Amino acid sequence: MDIFLHDSLHTYQHQFFEYEIAWPFITPGGLLLSDDIFWSRAFHHFTRKQRARYLNVGNFGIVRKLAFEAGLGKLGNGSRSSILESTV
Repeated sequence: MDIFLHDSLHTYQHQFFEYEIAWPFITPGGLLLSDDIFWSRAFHHFTRKQRARYLNVGNFGIVRKLAFEAGLGKLGNGSRSSILESTV
């Protein structure tokens, strides 16, 4: 899947569960989007666990799944790219 949007129950357990379930199905270059990322620490804990950088716009979080996060090798020199380097 290219885009996953979380905008349902905002408990830590539910948010983290949805991120964990969706992440393996998001294609390289795809986006995980979440509303109300400050209602719990789930989004922040999930992105830290994935070692993924994210962008927040107000209370909305955006994280792009990079190719090497999907087990497809390293990008360029192996350094982690910022989400801002790619256009959304």
